[in-house]
Amino acid sequence: MTIQQDSESMAKVSEIMAMALQDLHKFIEIKNNNPQETMVLMMSFATGLLIQLKDKLETLEKGLGSKFISTVNDVTSPVSKGVETIEKLQKDDLSLKKSTSGVNPNDPLAAIRFLEKNMRNDVQRNIDSLPLVLRNGDVLLHALTAFVSHLLVGLSSGNAKELIEAFSKNIAILANNTTDPQKPIYN
Repeated sequence: MTIQQDSESMAKVSEIMAMALQDLHKFIEIKNNNPQETMVLMMSFATGLLIQLKDKLETLEKGLGSKFISTVNDVTSPVSKGVETIEKLQKDDLSLKKSTSGVNPNDPLAAIRFLEKNMRNDVQRNIDSLPLVLRNGDVLLHALTAFVSHLLVGLSSGNAKELIEAFSKNIAILANNTTDPQKPIYN
């Protein structure tokens, strides 16, 4: 499932965030704290916000709040470029829409075709590197099963069953699509 940000919702979230930050800035100006106290207030605000968002996400789907916190940790890690990327996203930086693939960022079907073609080529190259007796459908099927299961478990936040069902549905659709077997279907 492709998740794309809804520009209207993102604008509303930005508006809510701006109002909350204006109120926070007014409070800090009234308190006239020293910079260290201001930092503690900001940390308290940010930490409280993260915890409340985590708790809300957990009510929507078990494990999603923990995944959220883990992602925030990854993004804000000193070795990550996550904060820089988020700043670019907020400024709608055009560099985030460019890639070496040449795929248009508004064309998920082209992205799917690109990935499928490259994965198919990689699989064939790797099969050809196996001993001849192991270049068969059984080895390939078991390897694909292991790959897909690891991928789906890594993508899920406690809903691997739902992802497996969607994956199975798409496999069935593609297997029965005799008009254009290369045309990817996704939901």
